[in-house]
Amino acid sequence: MAVLDTYVSVRLVGPDLIVQNKLHTLALYVYQGKKPAVPSEASVSVYNASNSAVVDAQGMTVAADGKLTYAIAAATTSGEARGEGWRVEYAITLGGVVHHQRNTAALIKHELHPVVTSQDLYRRVKALDPDGDAPITRYVDHQDFVDDAWTSILDRLLAAGTRYNLVMDPWVFRESHIALALSRIYDDIKSRPGASSEYADDAERYREEYDAAWDRLTFTYDTDDDGRADGDGKRRTTRQTLWLGRG
Repeated sequence: MAVLDTYVSVRLVGPDLIVQNKLHTLALYVYQGKKPAVPSEASVSVYNASNSAVVDAQGMTVAADGKLTYAIAAATTSGEARGEGWRVEYAITLGGVVHHQRNTAALIKHELHPVVTSQDLYRRVKALDPDGDAPITRYVDHQDFVDDAWTSILDRLLAAGTRYNLVMDPWVFRESHIALALSRIYDDIKSRPGASSEYADDAERYREEYDAAWDRLTFTYDTDDDGRADGDGKRRTTRQTLWLGRG
């Protein structure tokens, strides 16, 4: 690949998990340097585990902020087999040059949603509440930190071999999610000029709480993705590696 003055980057935070028989919107942000890049055109293809295109080079909606979207109709996936091995491929045209990007994907039955909001952080640390008497940050809310922490939790599960869409107990991540979000908020505060060293200590304390909460995690699992927890009654842990494959 040739060395470019400014590379074209796309923002992807994880695999595309497409819920079967449900409208699913693929979204991709395109940047050139630190600024959003607006393609003249873009298309997307989606391939199932058998390498057949269920979406074949369809045009995407291009927004002024460089966000590309395409809605996969529910009927497109209704007859497909759930599982891993899917992929999404993009063709993005900028300045007359076509840039190709791909991402791994899977067809799933259910998503795993977070159970934490900014309000949970304010219950834990009232000084973060922007509506409080003396908030210690300038943010009107802290949802970006909550979302970023959740993305990191999902990535960590995948890296350990756990398909997070098969986890049946979303509530088990509450404590680790809150602690990780708080650690990142205090990391942000400590970076300000003249910030007290106590903020760095707080960031480290919440990281330790996150690690401890993570090590205590157990959850039920739906190995065959039928919407029900495994019948063995066992709870899995984040310290266990699951070897997964298609039958």
